[in-house]
Amino acid sequence: MTKKSASSSAKKKPARSLASATPRKDYAGQVARMYQIHDRLKRKITVTVDTLREECGMARRTVLRDITLMREEHGAPITYSRKLNSYIYTEPYEFLPRLRLTGPEALALAMSARRFGAAPGSLLGRAFPSLLQKLGPMLDEDTSFSLDALKDVFVQPNRLAAREDRHLPVVHEARTLRRELRIVYQKPGDEPKARTIRPLHLAYVGNGWMLLARDVREPNQDRNFMLSRMHEAEMTTTRFERPADFDAEKILRGSLRRFTGQGEHEIKIALDAFAAAYARDEPWHESQDLQPLPDGRFMLTLKLNNLVDVEQDALSWGLHAEVLAPAELREKMRVTAEGLHARYARPNPA
Repeated sequence: MTKKSASSSAKKKPARSLASATPRKDYAGQVARMYQIHDRLKRKITVTVDTLREECGMARRTVLRDITLMREEHGAPITYSRKLNSYIYTEPYEFLPRLRLTGPEALALAMSARRFGAAPGSLLGRAFPSLLQKLGPMLDEDTSFSLDALKDVFVQPNRLAAREDRHLPVVHEARTLRRELRIVYQKPGDEPKARTIRPLHLAYVGNGWMLLARDVREPNQDRNFMLSRMHEAEMTTTRFERPADFDAEKILRGSLRRFTGQGEHEIKIALDAFAAAYARDEPWHESQDLQPLPDGRFMLTLKLNNLVDVEQDALSWGLHAEVLAPAELREKMRVTAEGLHARYARPNPA
């Protein structure tokens, strides 16, 4: 917006905001229509009630209402030129409509800013202040929105954000351009190894960035790579085609957190009343089904594509949980339980 249009708008008596003037169900449509009008005016294409009505499918009264709102609510310098037989802008103008946020939407935006801002040097931590500065003038008068109101909200910073930041831009670019990546990757307990991968999907999971990709040596096998475990990342000039059978949503939907797999497992865990109460409050997974059992416990049923995270979760509940199926997971739990018993049965070495 130019200084002239901004100042003229500021001198007006505050009018009702677009958000309050328009029912929420029609708000998005109205903004889209006004952007159509703005685009034509900016490109100096003839704008009349009849041209907009015919070419854009607007009713006559809708056209007149939208032009009036642009002029009165947003300070748009619109006038009708009889010489050109068209509405015109009398000076340069950028259309910035007011945004209408509900309470939960404003809270979600604020919490996101707090979350990523908790890692001061992170890429997203640096981007959010700029984003909010741009959004501030666009929020309507009816929206209560302030990050200061959430200053007492505790947000756990991601200590690995700095390591992720080094690689996020190049990984994102390689995924967008469909270029292979050369990385040096270190799994827990392993030595760093060089790999060439094809980046397919970036996801923010478990407070960290995860890349779904396929190794060139295993082009049919989906793998996940945590950016925090990358020592190096370099985009190559080699292009690749996105696999037709790749389905990021399916992969992520079938996992609890960071671990993903190709299997289809139905997990059954018997929870006592104590653990079941927590499972109701905080479901383990979107596929969760919780049903009472004759012995007073509750059957927790999940459908996942791997058994890694669920094994750790079941162990964390100790005697409050008993894995019943699949047999493979129950055997893992038995081996771990016997190992723990042997370890804690011996004298304390401390």
